[in-house]
Amino acid sequence: MAKKKYDYTKKNHLYAEHGWRVVNMHKAGNGRLYAVIERPQASDFVVGRGFDVNDGRWAQGEYGYKTRAKANNRAKYLARGRKER
Repeated sequence: MAKKKYDYTKKNHLYAEHGWRVVNMHKAGNGRLYAVIERPQASDFVVGRGFDVNDGRWAQGEYGYKTRAKANNRAKYLARGRKER
């Protein structure tokens, strides 16, 4: 097993590759993870599609959600198997 370059779990929180904190995560029936990620510098939230807990990266991101609730609702919607845009 390769040694991690960065510890993505700090104080019981999961962090994305850029050091942004993962505030919520939803798992789809097929196992794909949708993470809600807080970006303090931009004062917004990201929905990270296909989030990988091992390296803190995601396959595709939706940026610019002004509230955690809106980002969380979108992640839940995607995890329930709705069509992705």
